[in-house]
Amino acid sequence: DKFLRVIKYPVNFMLADLVGLEEQVATLVANTEAFLAKKLAHNCLLYGPKGSGKSTIVRALLPRFKEHGLRMIELSASNIYDLAKLTEFLRFNPLRYIIFIDDLSFNNDGDYGPLKSILEGSLSQRSDNILIYATSNRRHIIKENFSDRPDPLNDDVHAWDSHNEKLALSDRFGLTITFPNPSQRRYLAIVQALSAQAGLEFDKQKAIHFADWGNGYSGRTARQFVDSLLSELI
Repeated sequence: DKFLRVIKYPVNFMLADLVGLEEQVATLVANTEAFLAKKLAHNCLLYGPKGSGKSTIVRALLPRFKEHGLRMIELSASNIYDLAKLTEFLRFNPLRYIIFIDDLSFNNDGDYGPLKSILEGSLSQRSDNILIYATSNRRHIIKENFSDRPDPLNDDVHAWDSHNEKLALSDRFGLTITFPNPSQRRYLAIVQALSAQAGLEFDKQKAIHFADWGNGYSGRTARQFVDSLLSELI
């Protein structure tokens, strides 16, 4: 009963705007270029703190590679059960698809089976025109509490096997790209680059104050600060 909806007015992020993420951009672009050239390419997990540019870098791939046959489908984590149907639907399409899952995480008792099957493969042959790019704030994707760890005095000899299997879900992505923790230096560099693009000058102390009293140092905060300058709110 579900269907795909076209995003009529997508936000066009540019890879060149991602200041301080040159290494991450180069790695993801190289993997995507290999995918479009029908060479070996990997499903990718982008891991790092909020506002570090994980989602933006994936979305910026579309304007860069759309003319080369790349298409992107954004799938919410809550619709993960539709992943198998979606990949089967796209299997024989001549275009190349990235299925983008933003902010991927599971509770300890969550069902991550559909994703695991796609990443690992099953009896069905993997679709070679589809990759999964996912972002997460958690390195191991699955939320873990100390209470979830097996009791060393427990007689269940397989408890640690089950526990480690859950934590190893992220290892099933062939490529993991780590994004750095935000720093004041990188934040100011992003503000400077975005301000220059907009033809604006900015006050360093105001930029620091904006971050300290707002959402902290991140690329997202830098964009918000420059947007505020453009709106003459500061």
